[in-house]
Amino acid sequence: MHSRNDLNCRRGYETWLLAEAKRRNPAIKTWGLSWGVPGWVGNGSGYFSMDNIHYQTQWVRCVQEVTGINLDYIGIWNERPYGPMWYTIELRQALDAAGFPETKIVLPDGRIGQDLIDTLNPDSAAYNATFSHAVYALGEHGCGSIIGSTSAFPAQKFFCAESEVSNGWAAAQSWGGTPGRNFISVNQTSTTAWSLIWSVPPVIGRYQNRGAMMANEPWSGHYVVDGTIWMYAHWTQFAELGWTMLGVPSNGSGTAGNAQWVTMVAPNRSDYSVVLDFLHAPSQHLEITFAHLPVMPLAVWQTNETNQFELTATLTPTENGTVFLTAQEGSIYTITTLRSPRKGNYTGVPPSTPCPRNYADNFDNYTTNDTLARFFADQGGSFAVIQQTDGAEAGASSGGGVLAQMAPIKAGPNAWINDPDPVTLIGDATWDDITVAVAARLDAAPTTQPGIGDSTPTPLTMKPCTQTASQRWSLDTPYPQYIENAGAQQCLNQVGCGKDSPLIVYACLPGLSAGCSDNSSNLRWRRVGPQLVLNVTGQCAAATPSGVLTQDCSTPPTPAQTWTYNASSGHLVNDGLCLSAPVPTVYVELCGAVSEFNAFGGYQATNGVCLRVTNLDEWQLREGQTVLRNGTTPKPVGSDWHSLRLNLRGKTVVATVDGSIVAGSGQPIAVNGTDGSVTLGSGWHPAFFDNFSVAPLD
Repeated sequence: MHSRNDLNCRRGYETWLLAEAKRRNPAIKTWGLSWGVPGWVGNGSGYFSMDNIHYQTQWVRCVQEVTGINLDYIGIWNERPYGPMWYTIELRQALDAAGFPETKIVLPDGRIGQDLIDTLNPDSAAYNATFSHAVYALGEHGCGSIIGSTSAFPAQKFFCAESEVSNGWAAAQSWGGTPGRNFISVNQTSTTAWSLIWSVPPVIGRYQNRGAMMANEPWSGHYVVDGTIWMYAHWTQFAELGWTMLGVPSNGSGTAGNAQWVTMVAPNRSDYSVVLDFLHAPSQHLEITFAHLPVMPLAVWQTNETNQFELTATLTPTENGTVFLTAQEGSIYTITTLRSPRKGNYTGVPPSTPCPRNYADNFDNYTTNDTLARFFADQGGSFAVIQQTDGAEAGASSGGGVLAQMAPIKAGPNAWINDPDPVTLIGDATWDDITVAVAARLDAAPTTQPGIGDSTPTPLTMKPCTQTASQRWSLDTPYPQYIENAGAQQCLNQVGCGKDSPLIVYACLPGLSAGCSDNSSNLRWRRVGPQLVLNVTGQCAAATPSGVLTQDCSTPPTPAQTWTYNASSGHLVNDGLCLSAPVPTVYVELCGAVSEFNAFGGYQATNGVCLRVTNLDEWQLREGQTVLRNGTTPKPVGSDWHSLRLNLRGKTVVATVDGSIVAGSGQPIAVNGTDGSVTLGSGWHPAFFDNFSVAPLD
C-alpha cells in the first residue's frame, strides 16, 4: 500500500508465488512476516500502533480475497523487537474479529530469551495468560541456540523460523542435519530455510548465494539445482504435517559422536521415517531396531557429494524390527516405510549468459496497470509501471506506460533498516562500454512533505531559526530518549563513537544506529539540565565552529554545550541559532557502472557513476559519493520531461542532459571504472521514467 487508500495485493510477485506454491502442494503452510511497513502507518508514532494492526489485518484479508488462501501464520517484525504485549494481544483480537482465527501468531522472528519463554509458561511467575493465548509458537532466527530453557516447557511450540542456506556441496553438507539438530537441541519441530530460490542481482553486496537453488538471470532463464535441495527432500518427502518427531528420552532421536538420528511417525504409527545423519561422522556398521513400530520393508534413500537423493536399498527387518546398514561418512540417509518419495527431473535448463547489453523498454507493452517492470529490481522505494498520458518532450512517449516511483515518504521508524533513497536496478556487473539513457521528470508539484531527500548521512548544521520542518525536533519520539526531526523523519544520531563525532539524523529504529559498536545507544539521548548527553559515551552535543559535534562534557557546560528547547516550535537553540537537519532535495537520477550495491547501509550504490537533476535546476555528476562536476541544467527542470544519458567507456564518462553535453564535452571525465549495472533513482517523492535504453558504444 503506497497510501491508506491503495490496497492492492496483486502488485508485486508475492501473491502469485503464494498461489503457485499452494497449487503444487495444497498442504503447504503459508506464513507472512513484515520486514517493515510504510511510513504513513502509525503517523510517525512508531511501528507498534493500532494503525499497524489494522494494516496487518487488511493485508491478511486482501491475500485471502485475491488467492483464496487463509494464511497459516503471521509474524510481528523480522529480527526487530516484538514490541509490547498489548500489540500482540490486540493483533490476535483483530484477526479473530476479521474472521481469521486460524491465522496463528509466531514471534519474535529473532533471538528467543528466557524472559519471553517465561511469559508463556504457566509455571513461571512472569506468566501472562492473555499474551500466551495470543502466541501460537516461538520462532527463532539463527536457530538451535535459544537463550533459555526449552526442556522445562515441553508444551510450548518452538520453530526455527529462519535457517540460512547456501549452495555448493559444503553448504549442503552443513545444512543437511540442521532440522535434526534444531529438534534434538532445543525442541524445534519446524525448520524454515532461507531461502529456497535465490533471485537477487549479483551486484547486491553482503548477501549472495543464499539459496538452495539459484535463479538470478531473468534474461536467460538459467537456474541451478543444488545439493541442498536434496537435503530438504530427505526431510520433506518422508513426513506429513501432523506427524510426530520422537524425542531423545525414547531414543527415537539422538546423537552419537557426530552422527545423529531423528524418527518421525504418522499419527496412527502406520508409517514412519528415520533421518540418519552421517555427513560429518565416520563410517559405521549399524544395527537398528524399530521397537513398537510395524515391521515392514524399509526403503533407504541416500545423498552424498557424488550421488544425491538416490534410492539405494530396501531393507527387510527381522521379526523384532531390526535392520542392518553400513552408514558411509559424508552421507545422509532416510529409512522409511513410505513408497511415495521420488526424485524430480529437470531438463532443458537454459544456459547461463551475461545480461544483454542491448535492451530497451518504453513501458507501453504491459497488460496490467501498476505492475513490476521487466528485469528491474527495486532496492529502495517502490517502482511500478503505470498508464499515464506523457508529454512528447525529451524523447518521452506520447502516451502509454511510464515507470513511476510510488512511495511518497520514507518508512522512518517503521523500516527494518535505514532505507536508501528510492532506487531500482537493472543489468549485471559485466555491462561495459555502454550508452544508457532515460527520459525522466519530477512530479508536476513536488511536495515538501517529511521523508523527501537523500539517505546519505549529512552532518547537522546551525542556522537562523525559521518554521521549517527541518528545524522542528520532538523529544522522546517515537521512542523514549529518541529525538526526531520532522523534516527528515529521522532521529538524532552521531557518526561513529567518541568525541568529535559529527551529529546526523538516522532512521528511528529500535536497537539500531549508524556506527557505534553498541548499536542500541547512538539513537538514545537524555537532557541533563541545559545539556544534551549521548548516553553510550556520556558526551555532550556541542555547536562548534567546526560543526555540531560530540565533546567531553564540561561542568558547568561550555556555551557550545548549552542548549534550550522550545516545546511549541520544536527548536533546539544554541547561541540564538537552531539545530537544522539537511534540506531535502527533489531529484531524479541515472547511474551506471554499479558493480556493488550496499542494500543494508541506508545508502545508494557504494560505487557507480550517477547523473542527477534536481528541482533547483541543477545537475550533478558523481562517482560514489564524490561530486565530479555540477552546474545548471540547460533548461528549467519544472515538471517537463528531461533526457539523461551516460556514455561509459573504459575509465571515462560523458554526461548529457536534454541533448547537451554537460560533462566531458572536450575531454571525457576520468573515473575509476565503468563496468557494472544501471540504476534509476529519485528522492522520496513521485518521479517518472520513460524510454529506457542501454546499448554498446560503437
